Amino acid sequence: MVDLCILSVTEVRNALRCPRVFALGRSTSRAVAFPVGSSCLGAAFHRIVDRFARTVDAPPSCLRELGEGAEEPKVRSALTQGLLGFLIDELDANPTYGTMPAEVDDLAEALRQLAAYLAGRVQPFGAQPADAVRRLLRSGEREVEARIDEAGVVLRGRIDALYGTEDDRLEVVEYKLTDEANASVDRAQVALYRELLRRSEGVDAQPVVLRFGPELTRCTLDTASTEALLREELVPLLGAMKGWLASPESVPATRRSDLCAACPVARECAEQYSGHLAARDDPPMAAGRPRPGADGAPTASSTLPLPRGAAERPLDQLDQEGEAEAQAIGKRILEELRRDGITAVLQETTVGATMHLLTVSRPRGAVRQLDTAATNVVHRLEATDGLKLTYRIDGGRRWF
Repeated sequence: MVDLCILSVTEVRNALRCPRVFALGRSTSRAVAFPVGSSCLGAAFHRIVDRFARTVDAPPSCLRELGEGAEEPKVRSALTQGLLGFLIDELDANPTYGTMPAEVDDLAEALRQLAAYLAGRVQPFGAQPADAVRRLLRSGEREVEARIDEAGVVLRGRIDALYGTEDDRLEVVEYKLTDEANASVDRAQVALYRELLRRSEGVDAQPVVLRFGPELTRCTLDTASTEALLREELVPLLGAMKGWLASPESVPATRRSDLCAACPVARECAEQYSGHLAARDDPPMAAGRPRPGADGAPTASSTLPLPRGAAERPLDQLDQEGEAEAQAIGKRILEELRRDGITAVLQETTVGATMHLLTVSRPRGAVRQLDTAATNVVHRLEATDGLKLTYRIDGGRRWF
């Protein structure tokens, strides 16, 4: 009897980027979500689109009123009205959206892009638009699961949508608001969903990734490349993941140097895998972890510790590295403020032995909005970058 272990497609995504993130998620019993390139409103987009897909049997009146042969702009307008109506419901139900107007604008634009895409897809059906949308959107989100006996695992996941075409072919569709840095992982994910559908339900669907950004892009995988990806990379990875669970000390580090700065388990990684890893242990990432005391335990006062080996370096070199570290942290603060629609500038930095002081100002707009956004920034940077930040208001400025 084969000893099967249960894995999720999300865990496979993590392992593709960093095997240790997968292993640490399991060992800490945490559902780790890797934030690299992610949109903070991606979950809202998926809720809205799934809700829309589940209403195709009773579509909005603006869509039902359109007759067969309706022009594409009219269909697009009706679909946009329906999708944005669900967005309005989201905004009404959650007042925190008011603190991130720039992200809400991006979300609305992604929904408009989807409406335009769907309007173009229903034209070849040659049917009344409401009927064509029903035939196109075969399913919203749904759970899928199958045994991958070659790897000795059971794999589970949740597809975003199942589309039908005018000639009755099927597409398994993934919606992505992440940037192109995740493209290879997204292709692997949708290839796995195609395989889960094939093995569990006998459904053969073409993998499709719809990426929403400045413009909507569509990536399709043909059968040959999908099967090669599964055979050469994904099934062997599933087997390796099972082995890593049995021998956590054997888990390799990521090959991507850009991931450690946003790793949600960087601290646990440093504790579990103590061998030096430049992307994780050298500045600015080292700033986010407490400096060990004499007994090896973290010290509570070490909010922003000295870089590794700093005590042995000349003072002028240490100051240069500290300034670079402070500037890197300030850049991240400004990036996160922009996510909340707040334009700010870094006025000055004061580099200390164990703590840096950064002065951030907002040239225009109410300080109250900066006050609200600052709380969000502190929480997000603690979760994504491992930084420990405090702030206070002083003459209309925020100090981090």
